[in-house]
Amino acid sequence: MAHATLRFNNTDAGTVSVENYTFDQETARKELSAMIILHEYPLSMVDHVGFRRFVGALQPLFKIGTRNTIRYKNYTAAPFLKLYCWFVIKIIMLFCYKNYTVVFL
Repeated sequence: MAHATLRFNNTDAGTVSVENYTFDQETARKELSAMIILHEYPLSMVDHVGFRRFVGALQPLFKIGTRNTIRYKNYTAAPFLKLYCWFVIKIIMLFCYKNYTVVFL
């Protein structure tokens, strides 16, 4: 479900512009999954009361799930584990391209 509202942006010229902003639940969930993977946060982070209050203050429309929802539910075309594997493969390719040695412990 998308919800349109207005947002204010500062321009390079020092003026303020008003733009339409549309909140998209699926995009927000995908970005949350990407953030957890990128920064190696534990999945349990989404169950923390402080994190839930913070997200609610930023965007009351965002319906955050539980760690199991993030782990197993298919968010658009990027399930959490698929996204995680994509990041791991990209990192391995980066190291291989730079001729680094990758060791898995």
